[in-house]
Amino acid sequence: MNMKEVIIKILLLSTMLSYLVKYGGRFLPLVGNNFNALIAIITPSLVMAIFLFFRYKKQLTS
Repeated sequence: MNMKEVIIKILLLSTMLSYLVKYGGRFLPLVGNNFNALIAIITPSLVMAIFLFFRYKKQLTS
């Protein structure tokens, strides 16, 4: 798979996610409070940290 295909796939997934959030988000019963905002801010960084940790761990064993 070349870089052009990867970029196109990422753009398509990003577009679908944007429409899902824009038009489907109103059906989620979320209350605007500090705890929900904290979760929304911390979750992407935490997921990326876990992913990078496992990638680093795999790189050390190989």
